[in-house]
Amino acid sequence: MTSQYCAEAPGKLFLLGEYAVLDGSPAIVAAVEPKVRVVAGYKGTRQKLSIAIPSSGVHFTADVRSLPPTGPGPVAFVLACCASCPEEERRTVLPGLNLVIEFPRTQGVHAKLGLGGSAALVASVSALLFELAHGRGRAQQHKTEVFHRALAAHRAAQQGRGSGADVAASVFGGLILFETSNGSAPRVELLPWPENLALATSWSGQPASTAELIGTYYNSVRDHAALHRQFLRSSALAVETFATAIRSCSDAESAWRAAAPVLLEFAPKLRLPYLTPALARILALAQSQNIVAKPSGAGGGDSAVALCRPDQKAALIELWERSGFPCPAVSPAKEGVVCG
Repeated sequence: MTSQYCAEAPGKLFLLGEYAVLDGSPAIVAAVEPKVRVVAGYKGTRQKLSIAIPSSGVHFTADVRSLPPTGPGPVAFVLACCASCPEEERRTVLPGLNLVIEFPRTQGVHAKLGLGGSAALVASVSALLFELAHGRGRAQQHKTEVFHRALAAHRAAQQGRGSGADVAASVFGGLILFETSNGSAPRVELLPWPENLALATSWSGQPASTAELIGTYYNSVRDHAALHRQFLRSSALAVETFATAIRSCSDAESAWRAAAPVLLEFAPKLRLPYLTPALARILALAQSQNIVAKPSGAGGGDSAVALCRPDQKAALIELWERSGFPCPAVSPAKEGVVCG
């Protein structure tokens, strides 16, 4: 096998439902460009797997007969993807495989922005490995299987943490309603992008540790059971209200204004370090333009997201950047992972 394979997958921005999605409540997540790209080919030593990330100078090689359980940075996610494949596929696909990973600047390994680079990586690698095992075009035909493999890999690399909503966005693309309950398989509903609303994001300048924040959340809800139940109900209602407005093509902007503050209200009560001073400043700048923004994802740093009228977006981005908050050039991604 000498031909080259490649796969690209978008990142993600959480819009609504963060934290609550870990306990089975629904969330809404947008797949966003730019994409992570992975190129695969065969060369070098037959029993070696090679992983390169040129943007960060990473060159990792391992013997496929005894792959390590983890590796440095993004390599850990690639190894988890390999481990999620059936044994027969590992024996036929991995020997001599060379993977080159290309992160866009906004999702590079030097600065975590909260745009789902790891989810896009496992989606791309899982789709590539599936195509190498089953033939070109097969990953597109079996996206649900690719999703389950990518989800297993992502969770393994993160010690079981995470809802999988980010992986679903990277695999399926678009705007999705994501929900799991009682250990059942995740439910993924593709929503239309809300009419007359544009997406804008700004980076707080501070990477956040999602794993640490999730740990803080679990510790808090154990001590505040009644408040936790109230939070789950409020979060689910906010998600469903926004989803209903999108489905019915009604006033999605008003629904967003009502739904976006829910986690901001509950985070202090749950003792979550969700809103940092930088994020608070980003939100206040948006509010000065009559635009509602919120932290995307676990908060504690990373990025904020706003939905606004298209004619408001340029002025908002200019204001954020003039105030010292970079604005990654992201846009909604209609497609999920694609192989070529």
